[in-house]
Amino acid sequence: MHCRLGRIVRKPNLHLFHAALMRRVRIGDADARGNVRALFADLLRQVAEAGGDPDLLEVLPDGSADREWVSSIRDELEQRFQSRQDVLLVHCEYVPDGYTAVAAMTPRSAGSVRKGDDVCAGFAALSEGGGEVRIVPRVYRMVCQNGQVVPHAHLAEVQACFAPVREMVSLCLAGRTLDEFVREARALASIPVDDPEVWLSRVDPMVEARRVVERFEEEGDPSAWGLVNAITAEARGVDHFPTRLRAEEAATRLARLLAPLAAGEFAASAGPDGVALSARGGG
Repeated sequence: MHCRLGRIVRKPNLHLFHAALMRRVRIGDADARGNVRALFADLLRQVAEAGGDPDLLEVLPDGSADREWVSSIRDELEQRFQSRQDVLLVHCEYVPDGYTAVAAMTPRSAGSVRKGDDVCAGFAALSEGGGEVRIVPRVYRMVCQNGQVVPHAHLAEVQACFAPVREMVSLCLAGRTLDEFVREARALASIPVDDPEVWLSRVDPMVEARRVVERFEEEGDPSAWGLVNAITAEARGVDHFPTRLRAEEAATRLARLLAPLAAGEFAASAGPDGVALSARGGG
């Protein structure tokens, strides 16, 4: 069941989000402005469709262990909303005897991988089967709403110490992982990929590899960044949110695997079935 969370997913907030995006687009950059306007129109459509959705805290059972962490996230995002900080709820779902999920992003913490290709900080919170909540940093591509779960050692240490949920969410939205991610993404954008099937065979993308390759070729971005985004684009079509997050994590594993190619460090490495993998050199 798709839900809302307090007043966070409201049109005035989306107007703030849209304004923040437009400030990052140079006047006269028609393609980028078109992408931003298309994203905004899509978000408004989602808000309209979500208008009748119940509040997550209204549908969670009274004795649910999820109520406490959902309330903490709601309080953190509501505080940001009240102080006019840009924040957008992008996923809110409850599946009885399945999982509870909340995800949000903020364009306040943003960076540019390439011209017209901005990313921003966010998080995903997931509890499966009534177990403990897992909160992970999640980076979003603004032009297409692809998400990508990214690892961060410091946040893992914080979560291991059972830090308050609000602290975890605040750390994710502060964008501590974003600068490192942008540097890695820029390096990936310089690496050409000649044989995507070989690289996909080294990770389990959690989505159909054939469809990933087809999307990779359709998008016309022959770089490692393009291949990573082909996985996350396919993940966006997965209805089961835990599986979607696992696919995004697979995209990150692939990114980490491809990253050494930027420095030509893979030249002597062996690939699947002994196939030699080498960097062609990036531009």
